[in-house]
Amino acid sequence: MDTTELEESVLETIAQGDTKDADALRAQIRCARVKRREYTGVGFFTYFEVSGETPRLSDDYRSNLSEAVASHPDVPAGAGFLLWAEQGKLSCLEGYVFEGLWPENDAKFSVSAPNLS
Repeated sequence: MDTTELEESVLETIAQGDTKDADALRAQIRCARVKRREYTGVGFFTYFEVSGETPRLSDDYRSNLSEAVASHPDVPAGAGFLLWAEQGKLSCLEGYVFEGLWPENDAKFSVSAPNLS
């Protein structure tokens, strides 16, 4: 199963930057395979399998509460995304709307890094 256009955009946004885990994160994203995807009505969970040969994330890698955000014409409050890791490997991408229901057409999302200032 392949990643969706939205998932790819979110993963690219999260992997931007120069953190100590950035290179390992980008390497894992390149080789990650989707195991399954679950829709919840207000978002989704996409579970990944990552090759054992990729660089591992540091033990203290933690998903940041707002690693990526997105706007959508049918979701006035927007959406957020979290990337989870277990034992140094990506495990799950979580997407959720801040209010309301997940839209039928998620191709209309515009993803960006959060403004943390």
